[in-house]
Amino acid sequence: INTAIGGPELRGEAVTIAELPDAPPIGILSGATMRHSVSAGQTVMLSDVDIPDSIARMAWETTLAKKPS
Repeated sequence: INTAIGGPELRGEAVTIAELPDAPPIGILSGATMRHSVSAGQTVMLSDVDIPDSIARMAWETTLAKKPS
């Protein structure tokens, strides 16, 4: 994935972490590698991508860790 936000490869949709906790934010997907093909319109899940280390990824992981159970 070359450019996640504003790129031609993905289209983002607003969801809450509570709704889809395994769906990564589109902003951390730049530079990610797809592990396998996904269908058009399918939500990309963590199991679908390898996400490179970044400050944005660390912030997202910190947010998930602080989420109440």
